[in-house]
Order: sequence, then C-alpha cells, then structure tokens
Amino acid sequence: MKTWNSGLSQGAGLMLIASLAFIGYAVVFFFRNFAGGGFELGVTTLNGVTPDNLDALNPAIMHYIKHLHLAISGFIAATAIAVGALSWTSRRVVGVDCRSGFSCCSARDCVAVSLARSL
Repeated sequence: MKTWNSGLSQGAGLMLIASLAFIGYAVVFFFRNFAGGGFELGVTTLNGVTPDNLDALNPAIMHYIKHLHLAISGFIAATAIAVGALSWTSRRVVGVDCRSGFSCCSARDCVAVSLARSL
C-alpha cells in the first residue's frame, strides 16, 4: 500500500511546472529557427559571421544548422513530455507505477514525438 507524501507531491508539481516551461522553450526554439535573426537564442554572430554571411558563403552549412535546430527542438519537446507525464503520474499515485497505462503511453509518445520531429 502506498502512502501519501506531501514532499513528493510538491516536488512532482514543481517538475510538472518545469516541464511546461520546457515545452514553451521547445516551441520558441522551433519558431526562432524560421524567424530568428541569429544562430540561437542570444547568439547573433559566430566570430563576426552572421547567418546571412554564412548562408552566402556555404548554404549547405546553414541548411544543416537549421535542420539540427529543428531536431533539437523535437528532443527538447520529447523530454518535456516525458518529464511532465511521469511527474503527473507521480502526483497521482505517489511514485511511478510501471503497470500504469498512462506511463507506458507517455514513454511511447515521447519517443514518437522525438523521432518524428528529428526526421
């Protein structure tokens, strides 16, 4: 029999809030790939080279960087989904229950989102 632990519940709640923020960051990372002015958040130049200069010099590198950023945004979102789902489960049953269908589905969906976004 599992007992209620308020410290565990508060920690799981904090992890759930953090996972929602992580999902928000993944969305920002995804859309800044198309509309951003720099290489990443806070990185506008690399040794004085802007993204436009690099694109003029070698378009294949910029294509690779954009593809890499899209894949990373997918992995960020997948990690956030996994952490959020497992912390939600922890809030409900005081510890992750391996027989829980929700835990299994969230782990599967985490992998599916990660793979789909990186392709």
